[in-house]
Parts: sequence; structure tokens; C-alpha cells
Amino acid sequence: EDGRYDFEARAVDELGLKEDFEGNPEASIVVDTEPPTTVVDPLPAETDATRFTVSWSGSDEVAGIQYYDVRYRYNDGEWVTWRPKTLVTSDLFSANQGDGVYDFEARAVDEFGLEEDFLGRPEASILVDAEPPFVVPRTWLPLVVRTYGG
Repeated sequence: EDGRYDFEARAVDELGLKEDFEGNPEASIVVDTEPPTTVVDPLPAETDATRFTVSWSGSDEVAGIQYYDVRYRYNDGEWVTWRPKTLVTSDLFSANQGDGVYDFEARAVDEFGLEEDFLGRPEASILVDAEPPFVVPRTWLPLVVRTYGG
């Protein structure tokens, strides 16, 4: 199983005399076979701001997190790496592509280099609607009623 294993040895001679265990490990090894896990914190369903904070967190029971990779996609497009090999767990995102849906996904790499897989699906999404609506101005002509003859 994953975890830290400590070893201590003692000698026994041919007469059966035994060295005492001292209680201190003489050698240790850490076994880690599982990659870390990461989650992007939920975002509001929508915002009228073009900048907002995205945060994430992760855990690794044995080795600890070495760094995070965070990516996003815009309107179901291709995933784009936003924060590669970062140590921070939140950052200010600028929705520079305009109004639309922004999806986020994160993964972690632990101190032994075990890498969590990107799943290719959003862990958090937000609809950005920051552009005001545009009204097409129309010119209204007054209704002119003409009467003939009389």
C-alpha cells in the first residue's frame, strides 16, 4: 500500500545474543502509486464582469503537490493552458475573448512526478455577459394623413 515504510535491523550472534532495537529507523522508503487529485472551485452561473477569480485545490496523501496546471476553454473550443506549473491556488482570469461560456479544468503533479490526467470536461463554468445590448436606432416618420377633394 502507499505510505512510508521504516526499517530497523538488529544482529543475533551464534550464541543467540541479540542487539536491542533502538526504535529509530535505519532506512525508510516512501511508496506512492496514486496521482494527486484536484478540483476547481465552483463559479457563479454568470457574471457581467470581464475579470473574476478562479480558484482550485488538490491533495496527495503521500508525496504532496509539486505544482498545478490549469486550463480553460471558450464556448466549447480547444483547451488552452492558462496557468502552467503554478504553485498558487487562485488567480484573476481575464475573459478577453468576449461574452460566452468559459470552462475550467485543473490537474496536479505530486512530488514524485505522478501526474493526474486531464479529463477533458469542465470542473467549473461561467457565462460571461459583459457587453451591453446594442439597440439599432430607427427613424420614425410621422404619419401624415392627406385628404383629397373637399
